[in-house]
Amino acid sequence: FYDPVNKLLAKYGAEKVFLEGDAIILGLLERQGDKGLAVSRACVLAREIIEIVRGYNQLLQRAGLPGLELGIGISFQDSAPMYLMDGEDRIMISEALNESDRLSSCNKRVRRSMERLNSPFNVYAFQTVSDAHAAEGPEDFIMKYNLNGIRISEATFQRLQQEISLERCRLSFPQLWGSEEFRLLLGTVPIGNDIFRKIVVRASRIPQIDPSSFSLQQWTERSYYEVCTNPAVYAALEGKAAAGR
Repeated sequence: FYDPVNKLLAKYGAEKVFLEGDAIILGLLERQGDKGLAVSRACVLAREIIEIVRGYNQLLQRAGLPGLELGIGISFQDSAPMYLMDGEDRIMISEALNESDRLSSCNKRVRRSMERLNSPFNVYAFQTVSDAHAAEGPEDFIMKYNLNGIRISEATFQRLQQEISLERCRLSFPQLWGSEEFRLLLGTVPIGNDIFRKIVVRASRIPQIDPSSFSLQQWTERSYYEVCTNPAVYAALEGKAAAGR
């Protein structure tokens, strides 16, 4: 798994910050004079990593072995990171690293509940108390689901909108509890040498649930964001485009 991922880093101008257990922490730094596409390129890099894992899982499935599972979190920090020196080695210090770790997490209890759903999406977030009770520390009351998905932070989404144009695309997919309101946004990311990759970003409101029964209480005003990884989403997009020709 690590070798093919390592080969992608130079392509996207990414660097390996460090390894922690089975986690890979990557950084894409913008420097003065750059085109300012770090976030959009990070989204495409994340999609390629998921595609690598999907390819491995097909081989593992044929061999009767359990598949690889991961979640990817992307965080944007609009300032230079700090570094500590360990001899000649630099250790990056950045809140974005901590946030990306939180975005990549997957709650086991939520996972068991989500297994019953046949959803084309891989990222969800559920709030366990009302907005009023969660006001001081909202992240403390969020149950996260990220299984083979890519979750991006609010700041990352805002930056992505500055880097590339995101166009609303209307596709029909199942809604949580039949009332979920989400938007699908299509963008095209330049990779270089006339190479472009499409990404679909899903923006959805966070539901407040009763954690004991996993039932919907109400929809909050807060949102979360996913870079879609399911091939079915992109196939539906291509099918709609072909039908419109």
